[in-house]
Amino acid sequence: METAPANIRINGFDFDLVKLLDSDLVRRLTSDILGGVVEGAESEETACQIAAELIKGKTIAQGFGLTSEQLDAVTGIAAQQYLAGRYEEAIKYYGFVAAMNHFNAGAFKGMAMSQKQLGIHDEALRNFGISLLINPEDLEAVLMTAECLSQVGKDEEALEIARELVSLCEKRKDKLPLVLERANGLRKFLAERVREE
Repeated sequence: METAPANIRINGFDFDLVKLLDSDLVRRLTSDILGGVVEGAESEETACQIAAELIKGKTIAQGFGLTSEQLDAVTGIAAQQYLAGRYEEAIKYYGFVAAMNHFNAGAFKGMAMSQKQLGIHDEALRNFGISLLINPEDLEAVLMTAECLSQVGKDEEALEIARELVSLCEKRKDKLPLVLERANGLRKFLAERVREE
């Protein structure tokens, strides 16, 4: 089995990414950040600087000097894990990227897709929601949201979204054939199931 690259450099220090993701470090780095306390920061002054940057619309990654290329590399690892069916690992990598860059819709969507595959539909719904707040044009995320809603017993909401999604896809020039096909199938399935209830 091929292993993913495991090192990342943050502020001049090398970290074993696998150990980093398996630890609580990411959560500690991000906890209470707006209150000015970041455990693991070099100093309280560093924590306050990071909090100030977040308030200005910057990311934790920027505060720690991580580049977009480094986050893209971690995202690539996450995608490899997802495609290999290692959804729990994918969640860790996507979660790291989302924690470091809370504007990255793809990271939240990747976490949600992985959670959906594991049947963790409530968490998937939360992360699809965040992804759609950042990128409301992502019709695939809308479709997957409807699929998750149907899995948690919210068939009427899911049906309403599926109907709207079919309409949106049909109006688009590119039509998004795969999304349209899946949305149509979901709409038909849910319409039948709602009638039965």
